[in-house]
Amino acid sequence: MSLYQDVRPGSLSELVGNKSTVKSLKKIVSQSGGERPHTFLFTGERGTGKTTSARILSKAFGAGDIDIEELNGSDSRGIDDMRRVIQIANIAPMGGKCRVFIIDE
Repeated sequence: MSLYQDVRPGSLSELVGNKSTVKSLKKIVSQSGGERPHTFLFTGERGTGKTTSARILSKAFGAGDIDIEELNGSDSRGIDDMRRVIQIANIAPMGGKCRVFIIDE
């Protein structure tokens, strides 16, 4: 496992910096399922914790490791890639309460 994955925060309380974002995410996590947004858009410069925040949020919503699909948006943009996403989205979550797609870049 890479060093950055070993030291990557695993919860919102471990996230360092951008206190307003962490506060907003904690508020969203505390809401009931029907009140939560279905989509999140994290923007910012490289290394600011966008993917880490998305992974933490996924776990907080109840997605298991097997239910989190990470896609590289610059590579996965063909019709076959989208068909694969649609097929996966139609499968019930296997390790948690929900299925999450993180489209990076």
